[in-house]
Amino acid sequence: MKKYILIPTSILIFSFLFASTSGAQVNQESEIQNKVRVVKVKKLSKKDNKIRTRVSWKAIPEITEYQVQLLKKCKTCEKKYKKVKLYTVENPKTLKKSKRPYKIIKRKVGKYIKNKKYGVRVRTIDGKWSEKVWFVSRQVPPKCKTPKAPSSANPTSIVGNGTAASCSEQAFKDAVAQGGIIKFDCGPEDHTIVLTSVAKANTSKDTIIDGEKLITLSGGSTTRILELDTGNFELTAPTLTVKNLIFRNGRSTASNRYNDDGDYLGADQDGGGGAIFFYGGKVKSFNNKFYNNHCPDWGPDLAGGGIYGIGEGRMVIVNNRFKNNTCANGGAVGGLHTSIKIYNSSIIKNKALGKGANYQDENNVQQGHGGNGGGILMDGDEQDFLLCGSTVSQNTANALGGAMFRTTYQGRGTMKIKKSLIKKNRVTDKENPNNQNEPAGAGGIYFQGGPISIKNTTILKNSAPSFGGMQLADDYTTINFNKVKFLRNVSRQSLAGGIYIGPGVTGKINNSSISYNKAPSAFAAAIAGGGESGIVLKNTKILHNTSGNHWNPMSCQNSFIDGGGNYQFPVVRPNGESDFPDYLCSANITVKDINK
Repeated sequence: MKKYILIPTSILIFSFLFASTSGAQVNQESEIQNKVRVVKVKKLSKKDNKIRTRVSWKAIPEITEYQVQLLKKCKTCEKKYKKVKLYTVENPKTLKKSKRPYKIIKRKVGKYIKNKKYGVRVRTIDGKWSEKVWFVSRQVPPKCKTPKAPSSANPTSIVGNGTAASCSEQAFKDAVAQGGIIKFDCGPEDHTIVLTSVAKANTSKDTIIDGEKLITLSGGSTTRILELDTGNFELTAPTLTVKNLIFRNGRSTASNRYNDDGDYLGADQDGGGGAIFFYGGKVKSFNNKFYNNHCPDWGPDLAGGGIYGIGEGRMVIVNNRFKNNTCANGGAVGGLHTSIKIYNSSIIKNKALGKGANYQDENNVQQGHGGNGGGILMDGDEQDFLLCGSTVSQNTANALGGAMFRTTYQGRGTMKIKKSLIKKNRVTDKENPNNQNEPAGAGGIYFQGGPISIKNTTILKNSAPSFGGMQLADDYTTINFNKVKFLRNVSRQSLAGGIYIGPGVTGKINNSSISYNKAPSAFAAAIAGGGESGIVLKNTKILHNTSGNHWNPMSCQNSFIDGGGNYQFPVVRPNGESDFPDYLCSANITVKDINK
């Protein structure tokens, strides 16, 4: 049974949410008609191997028993669907925070198949069924083993004395400046502390801030929220740890920078980190949420709408959620010579708003204004990057790397991606397509300059003007891909719907699939580049990739070293010419559609 598939598991959990109506005499059938809707589908922990589908409908106060039926699409059935399971919902419990009744049911439902349509419908015991609501089974990454959060059992400081009013901005700032273990006593309800200026962490000892899932720290859309500034690029201590908090509406600012000709380049790099910024030292983030945090949107070397680190320290992110954060680069997370490790987190709908990327002109003058890494940016020599068990989805960049951008130098820094999903990220079109100094590519991942390892990961439905799924550059880049799926990525104006492999890149692609990618305006929809690069292709499927230029190879621009067990289909182009034998993806590849 495959680990990454949401629906093909052994146990299904429905969480049913109700909203009550008034009136003693109610027509039971009409009240529930057309009220069912699928709210969310998500994977629970890898250990219990369960899935959760949340269904809500309008309930009748006098009726506490309903039936919910799970359906599966069926092409050969008379009604075009099969009845899979019937659940009876009785005596709904009360959900603590929202005060809405709900019910959890656990049942075995048999084997499911990924990317298939399933549906639900609801009725009272004697009523008619509501309309069927269909949803598609989804792939989600399995969880990874994570670093353990430090204990906050014996606090040094407690912000507040039991009331919301006592949890003031100044009380919080004083505790952060003192350092140690910080907790809150702001009363039983959720509480927001709005800052008018940044809270500066102690630079001589470690600090742990634990919100216990009750505290939101807000920058009020005017200020950065937290800062650890040691003043020393090389320091790897102290450590600022944040736990169980919401960071919302942080906004950082910075001095502006210009080139020698007086051209505006944007804000300086210390303007990164809309919510959290650190210079030297470490930042560790456990079980936090970052919403609507922003830093300047113009500049080549600033990043991280949520968190930005500069220096030789480390950033560790565990079970976090980043959504709707923006910056010139790295809409959610950024690091400059700072190692980054991200576990079991979601990075969704963040934006890198700069343009022109980051490059030097023929006179070695800094040019470009950012736009790299819609979700994540890391620029670091001799530093390591890890993404494990995470989803990076629906992020947008204006230059390179819709999901993430990583560059290192002369092979002195690594990148590892495991058990993750890179989905529906996008790079916007060039304002001037004829301007070659305005990069716009790598809808999923941009990487250059060192070893990159990707395992058990899906790169799905990403798009860019060029290189839909991934761009690999630089002579020092070596790849090790195993069980990687490049599916349905699109290069809208150029080559390589799946992968672009630059000159000098070496390595291997094993047990992978590069299928259903598109290059509607060009050719080589699966893989472009890679000529004489030393890439070994083994046990890999390259199927149903489509291109718009029918006079050139559909799937691969060049042939790779054949490691055996490879498949390619189709080879006949719409104009009747063929990729066989001159443009096969490897010399001994089998021409066969094994997806039938």
